Amino acid sequence: MNKRFSLAVVAMLLVVGLPAQAAQVLFLGDNHLSKAKTTILKESADKKGVTLDAFSAGKFQKEKGLNALCQYELVMMQAVSREAAGGMYGEYPAALAKCKKVKVLTSGFDQFKTLNTGLPDGVRNDIDTYLSNGIRANFESMFAYINTKVFKREQAFESAIILPQNGFYHPQYPKQLTGDQSAFYKWLESNNATPNTVAVLFHRSALETEQTQVLDRTIESIEKQGGRALG
Repeated sequence: MNKRFSLAVVAMLLVVGLPAQAAQVLFLGDNHLSKAKTTILKESADKKGVTLDAFSAGKFQKEKGLNALCQYELVMMQAVSREAAGGMYGEYPAALAKCKKVKVLTSGFDQFKTLNTGLPDGVRNDIDTYLSNGIRANFESMFAYINTKVFKREQAFESAIILPQNGFYHPQYPKQLTGDQSAFYKWLESNNATPNTVAVLFHRSALETEQTQVLDRTIESIEKQGGRALG
C-alpha cells in the first residue's frame, strides 16, 4: 500500500474517532449567586456534555478579568432587574465588543442592546425562558437545547416547565408545585381530609435551588400532629 495513502487513512480514522469538543459556556449571575444554584447549573451542563463556568459578575471581573470573556463560545448574563444589571454589567459591553466570535444573551434586563449578539431572537427567548424558570429539569433541557440550536449538536430536549409566580407546594404532590388551586386542593382533600389547614410561606428560590428540606420537615411535622399543610 502506498505509504502516503496509508498515513492519510490513519489520520482520517483518528479524526473520525475524536469526540466533539465540549462547548465552552459562561454563566454570569448577580453578586448573590448561590452555591446551590451554581452546583445545579454545572451538574446539568456536565450531564449534557457542556463545559460551564459560573461566576457572579463581580467575582468574574475580579478573578478572571474581562479579557477572559473572549475564550467562551456563549456567555449568558442574568440579573434580577434592570437596576441591578446597571451596576453589575456596566463595563461588560465594551469588553464583549472585542470578542468577535462570542454569542451573548441577557436574562432579566435589556438596557445593553449590544450584548444580545449572535443568536436569533427565538433561540434567545427560549433560553431566557429556561433560565427564568430555574429548576434542574429546565437547566438540563436548556443545555440540550443550546447544544442543538446553538452548537448544532443534536440532543433531545423538553420545553421549559413554567413555574407559577404564586403557587401551591407539597413534597408528595406529583409535580410538587402548581398554580392550579382547584387541582391542588382536590389532591389535598383526597390525601388528608382534616379541615385544620396550615399554610407555610416560602420563596420560590428554595424550590429552584433544591433547598426545601426545612419546609418539607415543617409540613411533615404539622401532618404528624393531625393537621394538613401546604406551601
